[in-house]
Amino acid sequence: MTRELANAGDVWGAYSEGETPPPLRFRNGLTLHHGPDDAPVFLFFEIYANGCYRRSVPIPSSGRIVDIGANIGAFVLDCAARRPRVAIEAHEPNPRAFATLRHNVEANGLTGRVRLFQDAVSGRAGTLRLAVGGPSLAASGYGASRDESSSHVDVPAVTLRTVVERAGAIALLKIDAEGAEADILSSPRDLESVAAVVGEYHELLVPGVRARVLAALRDAGFNPTTTDGGRCGPMFHAVRS
Repeated sequence: MTRELANAGDVWGAYSEGETPPPLRFRNGLTLHHGPDDAPVFLFFEIYANGCYRRSVPIPSSGRIVDIGANIGAFVLDCAARRPRVAIEAHEPNPRAFATLRHNVEANGLTGRVRLFQDAVSGRAGTLRLAVGGPSLAASGYGASRDESSSHVDVPAVTLRTVVERAGAIALLKIDAEGAEADILSSPRDLESVAAVVGEYHELLVPGVRARVLAALRDAGFNPTTTDGGRCGPMFHAVRS
């Protein structure tokens, strides 16, 4: 954290005392702003310190990255800082997280490189009922959270086909969709212009989702793998040969 953040002491001090940390100010000049329902320290370790999304699938040096489930933009900022030639498209359905995502893109001068879409990506176009009663990164339309949360919001939903039509060729597709991952990947034809895929699978929300994700990626011509552990959660990875 000290290596990456200019204000690491303030961030860790507040976090260790159970207080809200200040915005994370990176030594590369970018700042990750966050709200009261976000988890900036968790995101820091997952995306920056542990590099969970770039361990098995390197961030491409050029082309277009699509981030499905962008939350407040931690992965977007990481890609933008490491790869100044990439363009990024970010999808986030949670209205509170999307507002912070937009603020992070604008405050860091990235509006020319990052296109934002306030929608859920799912297996069907239309409307998705999203449980938003807890931390923003856990908002989901799947599993027990959908039924037990006291707070819901209906959000627009699009399919991966719409995502691909908007983006064109995709160098890297990142998915953290809290249970929707298998539904998103359900049509192999939609992955024809995608070079690499990395994401999280959520077996506790949707039992059997790992097997469905692997089968969908194989049908699309990938040779996917999964990992679980090593400071990162359950993840899948697939790169075209």
